[in-house]
Amino acid sequence: MTIELRKYDNEAELHNWVERNISSVFGEVIYLPGNFFINTKRNKGGKPDGFLLDLKNSTWTIIESELIEHGVWEHIAEQIIRFIVASKNDSTKRIIRNKFFEKIESESQIGATSKKLDVDNHKLMQYIENILEGNTPEIAIFIDDVNEDLEDMIEALNVTTKVYKVQKYLVNGKVEYLPPEGMTTTIETTNDEVKDVRGNTAEAIEVLGGGKIIPNAGSIKFYELNNGEIISVKYSKFYASDSYYWYGITPSATDKYESQKITHLVFILGNQGLIKLPYGILKEYLVEASTTLNKDKTIRHFHILIKENPKMIYTSKDKKSFDVEEYYYGFG
Repeated sequence: MTIELRKYDNEAELHNWVERNISSVFGEVIYLPGNFFINTKRNKGGKPDGFLLDLKNSTWTIIESELIEHGVWEHIAEQIIRFIVASKNDSTKRIIRNKFFEKIESESQIGATSKKLDVDNHKLMQYIENILEGNTPEIAIFIDDVNEDLEDMIEALNVTTKVYKVQKYLVNGKVEYLPPEGMTTTIETTNDEVKDVRGNTAEAIEVLGGGKIIPNAGSIKFYELNNGEIISVKYSKFYASDSYYWYGITPSATDKYESQKITHLVFILGNQGLIKLPYGILKEYLVEASTTLNKDKTIRHFHILIKENPKMIYTSKDKKSFDVEEYYYGFG
């Protein structure tokens, strides 16, 4: 079998794959093609690639298909931020509400949809409007590759964001599109994570005795504590099914840690507290850590898994663990 990674011809090729696989990725949702403009209050317009309405979970999503080569800051970020701002415009929400209702009506699904939701037919539009009014849209980005700029951009967005990496291959002469993680997200933030990020940083610095950000340190933020220690901060949501917090560290991030002479890496554990892990211990752990590899077998990122109770950091391969309870600081 011969497998070759290939470049997309254009974004439309990627988005055609997305449209064919909406139900596989998102389940039972209403999909609306993004063939119309949405506008900010100051009339700055843009066309997302699509919209989703999840009536079961009362959420809605803006879809955007992108190629990483077009640039995160000069292209992707500008579009995503514009879509988020436009989604807060009342006139935009009314347009999207009407489009979703028209889609249901055109498919003769008003009665069936209303029955499923246990609402009267004439209240269905109000039901849809309540979802749009009561929820900030999630952002779903389909992309051919992921880099640190994209990760930084996602972390900065104050909305739930899901990134799906879908790559194009030539397999025995036939084109196939293969998400390496199956149909799961490559990057994902949650509502709790979005709300807590900024507050937790400030609280973490105070818990550790105070300090200040080191200016001009690049895309990764570094802080000098009042006691002279140099730290950086990582965040994770809690994965209840496995009782752990998950963090990813790229090799390029470790290079930046070394260049800034970091003394500790701080892992924030949701709203509970934090682990201030000495960098020397982190380096010991990385030798044992499970990894995700690139196609050329180089390391894309290391997996950092921290158990909730007792506080243990462990490898996912052989469950070798490091006790980190002594480095724990609680919030509040």
